[in-house]
Amino acid sequence: MYNLKEDPHQLNNLASNEKYKEILEKLRVKTLEFEKAMTPDNYVYNPAHVPGLAFVKWFEKEHPKAHQQMKEGVKVGYKKYSKAYKEYLKKSNSK
Repeated sequence: MYNLKEDPHQLNNLASNEKYKEILEKLRVKTLEFEKAMTPDNYVYNPAHVPGLAFVKWFEKEHPKAHQQMKEGVKVGYKKYSKAYKEYLKKSNSK
């Protein structure tokens, strides 16, 4: 616990100073309340819809070499594949 106004480099920890005991206790209570409020109700993972996931799955299936390169950090040209994906969607929707 630091007085950032007077000790901006955080050299003097006030947590062990009796003068700040009451403030420290209040902060500890608030921290415990926050932790309790942030505890998940359950640990079942239910992901929401991920924007762009359909494109990624298409890209992985239709262009596996480029997908692998992308995973390795190579810039593969998003615009090129984005255009191809839009064309794929048009063809799929027209069927």
